[in-house]
Amino acid sequence: MTPFQLITDAVSPLKAYADHNPKKESEYVVFNIADDRGTVHGDDQPTQRVMAVQVHYYAPHGTNYLTTMTNIRNRLAANGFTYPVVQVLYEIDTNSHHLVFECEIELEA
Repeated sequence: MTPFQLITDAVSPLKAYADHNPKKESEYVVFNIADDRGTVHGDDQPTQRVMAVQVHYYAPHGTNYLTTMTNIRNRLAANGFTYPVVQVLYEIDTNSHHLVFECEIELEA
């Protein structure tokens, strides 16, 4: 599976979109690549790489997001990502909770 498929699986049953949400939903996930770099080199070429990703969970004001936060975090780790760091934000303009999960996954180059 690709990293994006692993993310989509980890956040299921929530709808997940790469880079932006083209729909008007109250609860959803958007994910993006934050960094993608070679880590192990042979003959001046990377043989492995590390992809850092951000997974953004949005939920309406008043949502108790703690269970969802724990589930997403644990499922990302179970799908091969490092245990995510989570930043909890609040979007005043949309009156929604915004949780940012930051993690990495090792891949073959």
